[in-house]
Amino acid sequence: MEVQVGPDIITIHADDEVVVCEPDAKISSNKEQGYFARDTRFVSGYRVRLGRAEPLLLNSAAVQPYSARFQFTNPELVTVHGTIPAQVLDVRVDRQLGHGVHEDFDVVNYGNHPVSLSLEASYECDFADIFDVKRHQLVRRGMLQSGWDPQKGWLTTTYENADFRRALQLRVEKHDSPPQCANGGILFHLELEPHQSWHACVLWVPIVGDEPVPTPPTVCSDLLGIDNEHVQARRRWVEHSTTITTSDPAVTDIVEQAVVDLASLRMHLHDDLASAGHVHGDEGEDDLDSWVPAAGVPWFVSLFGRDSLMVSWQTLALAPRFALGSLHALAHLQADAYDDARDMQPGKIEHEVRHGELAHFHLIPHTPYYGTHEATTLFVWEVTDAWRWHGDRQVLEYIRPHVERALSWIDTDGDIDGDGLQEYKTRAGEGGYYNQGWKDAGDGIVDAEGRLPPLPIAL
Repeated sequence: MEVQVGPDIITIHADDEVVVCEPDAKISSNKEQGYFARDTRFVSGYRVRLGRAEPLLLNSAAVQPYSARFQFTNPELVTVHGTIPAQVLDVRVDRQLGHGVHEDFDVVNYGNHPVSLSLEASYECDFADIFDVKRHQLVRRGMLQSGWDPQKGWLTTTYENADFRRALQLRVEKHDSPPQCANGGILFHLELEPHQSWHACVLWVPIVGDEPVPTPPTVCSDLLGIDNEHVQARRRWVEHSTTITTSDPAVTDIVEQAVVDLASLRMHLHDDLASAGHVHGDEGEDDLDSWVPAAGVPWFVSLFGRDSLMVSWQTLALAPRFALGSLHALAHLQADAYDDARDMQPGKIEHEVRHGELAHFHLIPHTPYYGTHEATTLFVWEVTDAWRWHGDRQVLEYIRPHVERALSWIDTDGDIDGDGLQEYKTRAGEGGYYNQGWKDAGDGIVDAEGRLPPLPIAL
């Protein structure tokens, strides 16, 4: 099989929010791109124009896991006021994530003559479920409506499908020239003298049902997250983690970067679940040490049983109480009844939970879905190993009932034929996972001739 390099894209993420775009900041609705939050694609299309032309990309990069910068200049522009020579304008777009997106536009005229032109940022919103985006099967199930408030400078697009409601507000927060709404986008007219600069910023505010409206970062171009409380919380966790040094500076740098990357996966959305069982230490310490990591960016930004347990188990030496976040969150969602549609059985640990339109209407079983077999065993194993590292008996006693229920499932429903081995078999029909071990792809387990073996399958 030929090894291929993936598409050239820029991905930034924070909490459960992700932006995937082209190197020139463009977002295409027919690709696996967009601004995602709560398993919904709030922005499906995006582009910036200078007059009728696209700016020329000079360079772009993710500055931090949650921020990116795009640097442009202008092609030759023909306007009603004359021709603007190429490469006299410095055009910069900055994005930072956190409770929404803060996007900054900065233009500087480095030419010797005044210029007059328009800058337009166009947006499309399809509110597609992340599962539909990933499998390239986009289905419009509800109604879209957009409205412009010229007094506030807000462009709001709403999506409703029965009681499933999402909206995106594009708020022009600051502007050196008045914003207008045109062609589904936001338009600014710029009049720049030589060496004069211009600035505007637009907030992307995702609205999820009746939940409180979030507040995106308000400080412009804060790409390092100096004023971002979640960024600061992640940095404090890194500072309090075990320091690992080696005789090779390159190896030490790799380890330090890995710790920073791990911290960036923190899902503050689940902080309440992660701290639900804390009975030891002061509140600030617990909030700092225990949290839930996302399983992966961009498609697995959610609470996964197996992934959360494995990541926190592998890093016990780095931060012994880190594992408690995943253990408490998964204990909170531990199954307490039978539901074949979700492969749910009492005592079982969940595989994956989703919050998009498909999950809302039970078109997929991830509410949560329990179709993983080894997560329950890993849960018991990790409780034991984590206690050996943190030594907190009160925490152990708190989680003990959940361990006992998990052990009961292992001995009963987890062992289908009672032979002492663990076997799995989906009961969820077409919506369930055929393979429920760590290799859970549809063709992950095959026999010697490459065929799918019949269920049940022993781990």
